[in-house]
Amino acid sequence: MTEKKARPNRRFKLLVAVLVLLALAAAAAFFGYKTLRAERFEVRGNSAVPASEIIALSGIQEGEHFLSIDFEAARQALAANPYLQVNDIYFAFPDTVVIDVSERQAVAVIRQMENAVLISSDAMVLEILPGTSDTTGMLAVRGMAITGAAVGETVAAVDSYQVEALSELLQGLLESGQYALYGEVDMTYSVDIWLVTHEGMRVRVGQAHDLVEKLQQVRIVLDSLNAEGVTTGTLIATDTQSVTYSPATPALPAEGEGEETNGGPAEGEEPQDPEGGQQPLPEEEHEEPVEEPPQDPEETEQPEAA
Repeated sequence: MTEKKARPNRRFKLLVAVLVLLALAAAAAFFGYKTLRAERFEVRGNSAVPASEIIALSGIQEGEHFLSIDFEAARQALAANPYLQVNDIYFAFPDTVVIDVSERQAVAVIRQMENAVLISSDAMVLEILPGTSDTTGMLAVRGMAITGAAVGETVAAVDSYQVEALSELLQGLLESGQYALYGEVDMTYSVDIWLVTHEGMRVRVGQAHDLVEKLQQVRIVLDSLNAEGVTTGTLIATDTQSVTYSPATPALPAEGEGEETNGGPAEGEEPQDPEGGQQPLPEEEHEEPVEEPPQDPEETEQPEAA
């Protein structure tokens, strides 16, 4: 009798426990549905691009439930702005969407026909401007034949290694803190890169290897030369062990230039008077015909035959 009464009690308790668990699960689900929404946005790593623009570009709506957020689509939407590089995007419980980005900067310009192609340090095309646009402060890239330039894509060149070498050079200049020293880079030969400072010093760094170390050695020599007032010439820094300096060679005068003329006009040049006017050419001297004296008839008379 007692055992029969105990069994229904155990079943009842078990049923109550199951119902309680279901109720708690339902309450948790309802609470999560009501609360786990994108009520706040946190944008990290931006400086030039406003946070409001980044949030709008992501496509994530305020109040959207985190289970319905398409983070991959948001990442692709943000990548449509070439100045933005998405590091991470995720939902931080209970109600925050975190967008972590890095901003690209236009650090070099490549002239393509009538256009100026602005690229970042990873060779991404950021903008294509008219060739007459002011690009002061950006490194001018010479000797690079572009085959394709589309905003938001890596620039394409005839020699693909040129793009890779240029990217390594730009990153090396930024990493070493020497980007501002240079105004031009010659990429004609991707394995023999030349830089030119704003003052006119030519720097040969060779291949795009160990660039930070090479540039640091160059900086030491540049500072030493600048202290002596030397700003032009050639520095050879094709390895990390040494930097060789050669002074600028003075330009030779053109043929005939600088020769003494004793104050007279150069050959073929008409004489000038001291007041700046052109002197008249001297009159040509004409020889007067010489008349032969008349011959004496007696001298010209032939003797008679005997």
